[in-house]
Amino acid sequence: MERILIVDDDEYMRSSLQIELESDGFEVSVAENGTQAIEMAKNSAFDLILCDVRMPGLSGIETISAIRDVQPGTRSIIITGYASHDTPIAALRLRVDDYLMKPFSGEELLRSIRSTLVRLRQSVSQSEGVARYRRNFLKLITGILFEGKVSHLIGHSERVAHLALQVGRSLGLSPVRLQNLYIAALLHDVGYFDLPAQLMEKKEFRPEDFDLVKNHPALARDLLEPFKELKEIATVISYHHERWDGTGYPSALGGDMIPLESRIIAVAEAYDSLVSDRPHRSRKAVKEALGRIESGSGSYFDPRIVKLLPSVIEVYEEKPFSPAASETDDRERRTSVLLNLADIQREQKNLDVAWEAYEKALELLEGSEAHELKARGELGKVQVLSGRGLHEEALRKARDLIEYAKSHALSFVRAQAALQAGYSAMVLGQYEGVEGEILSAREIFEVWESAYHMCEADFLLSNLHCLRGDDRSPGSIAAFNSFLQAILSRRFFDILQKYPDFSTVFVRRLIRHSIEHGLLIGEITALFRDQKRAPLSILEGLANDEDRAVRLRVLDILNEARGREARIPAAEGRKDSADEAPAEAPGAAPPVRIFFFGKFRVMAGETPVDEEAWVTRKAKSLFAYLVSRGGEEVSEERLMDIFWLKGGQKALHSLHNSVSVIRKILTPFLGPLAKNIVLHRKASYYFNSALGCQVDVADFEELFHRGRTFFEQNRWDEGLASLQNAERLYMGDFMEGSYDEWSDELRLALRNRYIELLTLLGKYFFRKGKHEVSIDYWKKLLACDNCCEDAYIGLMLCYVAMDRKNEAVRAYRQCARTLQAELDLPVPAKAAEIYLHLMEGQTVPLTM
Repeated sequence: MERILIVDDDEYMRSSLQIELESDGFEVSVAENGTQAIEMAKNSAFDLILCDVRMPGLSGIETISAIRDVQPGTRSIIITGYASHDTPIAALRLRVDDYLMKPFSGEELLRSIRSTLVRLRQSVSQSEGVARYRRNFLKLITGILFEGKVSHLIGHSERVAHLALQVGRSLGLSPVRLQNLYIAALLHDVGYFDLPAQLMEKKEFRPEDFDLVKNHPALARDLLEPFKELKEIATVISYHHERWDGTGYPSALGGDMIPLESRIIAVAEAYDSLVSDRPHRSRKAVKEALGRIESGSGSYFDPRIVKLLPSVIEVYEEKPFSPAASETDDRERRTSVLLNLADIQREQKNLDVAWEAYEKALELLEGSEAHELKARGELGKVQVLSGRGLHEEALRKARDLIEYAKSHALSFVRAQAALQAGYSAMVLGQYEGVEGEILSAREIFEVWESAYHMCEADFLLSNLHCLRGDDRSPGSIAAFNSFLQAILSRRFFDILQKYPDFSTVFVRRLIRHSIEHGLLIGEITALFRDQKRAPLSILEGLANDEDRAVRLRVLDILNEARGREARIPAAEGRKDSADEAPAEAPGAAPPVRIFFFGKFRVMAGETPVDEEAWVTRKAKSLFAYLVSRGGEEVSEERLMDIFWLKGGQKALHSLHNSVSVIRKILTPFLGPLAKNIVLHRKASYYFNSALGCQVDVADFEELFHRGRTFFEQNRWDEGLASLQNAERLYMGDFMEGSYDEWSDELRLALRNRYIELLTLLGKYFFRKGKHEVSIDYWKKLLACDNCCEDAYIGLMLCYVAMDRKNEAVRAYRQCARTLQAELDLPVPAKAAEIYLHLMEGQTVPLTM
C-alpha cells in the first residue's frame, strides 16, 4: 500500500483529502506545516508528498526540497489556489511531478496521483536492476576494448566477422541470421575480458594458462545472456570452439548439433589466425592456411564450410600488413560501437551506464583526429547530465561543445549542442542570450531542412517566451504556432521525453496563455480533436481554471473533442462478430503505441509493457505477427503452421491460450478495451485496427509512399516533410534480433524502403546544392548498405562540387574495394567516369 503525506495549513483541505485518498486505498498521513512534515519524513518513509504552496513559515517548495534531502526518491505534487509566474519555475527546478490549481476535482487528483505512483514504481524497479545491469554492461565494454590491448589481435574480430558474413551469404542464410552471425563474430572473443592482456602475448601456454583461455566461450555466454536481445548471439559465441568430431569445448557437441553460425565462425577464426602473426609463430601464406584448414575438415571443421572457403576468401595472395593503419581504423570502429551502445542506454534512461560508455569511447579517441565521433560522445554526455538534472554542468559542457564544433566545422552538432545549452539555461532561470542561441541553431536546421529539429527549437522558444512573460510578441506567436504543428505531426511525445523538465505542467501553461489571450484558438481546437496527437489530460487540467473565460473555452474544446469521438467505430464489414464489443470512449484508457523498428515493444501512454509480462515468447510473437498484418484476418490453420508446427488440438489450444494471454497482458493498460485488441471471426484471428492504436510500421509506410508520390509530382516541400518523418520512425531494422522466419520478408522489404528513402533525400539535397546535407544522407545509406552504388556516386559528386577532390578519390577507392570484396563486381560506370575526369583534370558534370 502506497504511503502519502498531505501537507496543508487548511484543516478542512487536509481532512477532505485524507478521507478521499484513504477511501481509495492509500495509507495517508497529514502535516499542518512544512516543519512538521520534515520531521515526519525523518522518521517515516513516504511514496508521495501532496503539498500546498503557500503556508505559514516554510513554503511548499521549500518543504519538498527539504524532504528530498531526507528521502531522495519521494515523488511530489504541489497544489495552490494562487496563480504565480514564479511557482511553476521553482517546481520545474525541483522536478515536481505535477502542479494542480485549486479547485480541482477528486477525479483529477486521483489521476495525477496514480500516474505519479506509476512513475515511482518504474523508477524503483529500474534502480533495483540497474546495478547488476551496469556491471554486465561495463564488462561488455571491457571485452570490446580488450582486443585493442593485444597487439596481434588488433582488427582480428572485424576480419573474422567480414569473412564469416561472406560464408553465410554463400550458404544462403536469411538477412536476420546474417546480421546475428556478423554481431556474434565481432563479439566472439569478448569472453577474454577477465584475462590479463599479457597472457595473450605469451609464446608458450602452460596447461593452467590454456585452462583459463578455454573458459572464454562460457564467460562470453554469461556476459551476454542477461541482455535479452543478445541471447541468441550468446549461444552462437558459446559454441564457436566446438569441433565437428565432438572433441571441442565447452560442451563437446558434434556435427549438426553445433549451431551453423558457430561452425562458420570457427572456420573464419582459424583462417584469420593462421594468416596473422602470433607470439609463437609468424603468419602463414594463404595457400598454406587453406591447406591446414582442409586437413581439419571432418574433424575440427564442418566439411561443407571448408569446401566453400577458398571461393569466398577476400585475399588470394599475401599482402603487407600495416599494424598502425589497422590500429587507427580499429579504434574508430570500436568507438562507434561504444557510442551506439551508449545512445541506446541513454534512450532507455540507464544514464549511469550510458555515461560510462561515453567516457570509455572518448578515452579510446584520445589523440585521434576523429572530431565527429568526439563531438558525438560529448553531446551524449551533455544529454546524460541534463537527464540527471545537473543543468549547470550540462550548460557548461554544451557551450564548450559549441566552440569545439565551430572549430571543426560540425554545424549540425553545434546546433544540437545549442539547443541543449538553451534548455539547461532556461531550467536554471538564465534567460539572457538564450533566444539568440536557439534562433542560431534553428537557422542551421533550416539549411538542413530538418523539420523535427526546427520544431524542437520552436518548442524551446515557446517555453522561453512563456517564462519571460512576453507570450504576446510576434516571435512568441510564430514559435508557438510551430510548436502546435509539431504536435500535429506526432512529434509531441518525442519532444516531451527529450526535455522532461518542460513537462505537461509547462505545456498546459502554454495552452492556457494562448486561450487566455485569444491566440491560435482555431489551431488548438483542431489539435485536440485527435487525441493520439494531443492527450485530453492537458486540457482537463485547465477545466477548473480560476479564470472563467479560460475555463469556458476549455470546456467548449473538451466537449467538442469528446463528442466528436465518443465511441470508436467497429471495423468496417465486421460488425457481426460476436467477439467484438463497442469500444470505450477514447479518454477511458491511454493510447497504445506499437513499435516494430528496432526491438519490438508496446507502450501504453508513456508506460512500456514489460518484457516479463508476456509470459511466453509465442504470445509476444503472435501479437506482433497479427499487428503486422494491419487488421487482415489470418486463419487458425495458418497461425498454427507458423507458430505450432505439429498442429492438432494441442496446438489449437495453445493458440487460444496465447490470445487470452495477450488480452490479459494489456488489460491493466486498456481496461475493457483489451478484450477487443485481438478479435476472433469464425476460424480466423485479426488485430483490431479500429481501436486507433499507433503502429510505427503503418505510419512509416504511409509517410514513405506519400513522400515519394509528392517528390514524383515535384511537390518537394510536402514530400520532404513526409520522408523526414518516416526517417525518424526507422529506429533500426524491423524486429531487430528476432529469429521468427515470418519477419524476414517484412524486414527486407522495409529495409529496401528505407534505402530508397535515404536515396531520395540524398538526391533532393544534392539538387538543391546543399552538399553537406547530401553527404550526410549518402553516409547513412552506406552505413545501411555498404555496397550501394548510388551512395558512392552521390558522395563523389558532392565532394567534387565542394572542391574536395581527394575525398572524392577516396570515395571511389572505397567503392572499388567494397564491391570487389563483397560482390565480386567492378565499380559502376558512372563512378569510373567521375574518377577518370578527376585524374585527367577535366570538369566533372554534376549530374546524378
